[in-house]
Amino acid sequence: MLREAWRVAVPLRERQRIAAAAAALAEAAALGRDTGVAADELIEVYELTRDCGKPAERADLGYWLGRAGHRVTPPEVDHPYALLAAGRWREAAETWRAAGCPYEHALAQADSPDPADRLAALALLDTLGAEPLARLVRAGLRRAGVTRIPRGPVPATRLNPAGLTERQAEVLRLLAEGLTNAQIADRLVVSVRTVGSHVAAVLHKLHSRTRRQAVARAVELGILSADG
Repeated sequence: MLREAWRVAVPLRERQRIAAAAAALAEAAALGRDTGVAADELIEVYELTRDCGKPAERADLGYWLGRAGHRVTPPEVDHPYALLAAGRWREAAETWRAAGCPYEHALAQADSPDPADRLAALALLDTLGAEPLARLVRAGLRRAGVTRIPRGPVPATRLNPAGLTERQAEVLRLLAEGLTNAQIADRLVVSVRTVGSHVAAVLHKLHSRTRRQAVARAVELGILSADG
């Protein structure tokens, strides 16, 4: 799909379309996937964004090109990707956390030199089902000598249409019953804060903004039955 997006974008010669496709391809390459697109083509797009692109486009593409091993000069702009490229992972992580971007927050936190931060990032990535980046974070933790690394989602999670863990699926069923977070916490014998984290993950994975939307989406996917 990324290669198709690139094939469509290039002939249009519109920066905003080419830059988005290039950034996605650079990210895929950084995560270990063979995109079939030459690096020099992506770097050419980066040079284009340096001349007339928006700061976010330059920062996004520049970071992922650097992460993929290509020598580019990161832009000096106040954008989380630029902060991350400059080694200011904590500022980038906080910016993304405040903006409600959990994947990017975990991406930045995974750049911390502290294994505890990287393990926290890994837990969030596993919750989101972000397997490619989680795999890289695990490999980095092993190289750092960390021995107790969570193994990641079990097969049942991968088989769930939305990538829900067993606990998240359980929380979803209780949401369908109309329970509040406090009531779910009592039912599962966990803290309300823990329930809140599970609910947030369920909403994210089901691309929903409300609990009701999440339940309806789960019914569409066959995760929940229509009759409850």
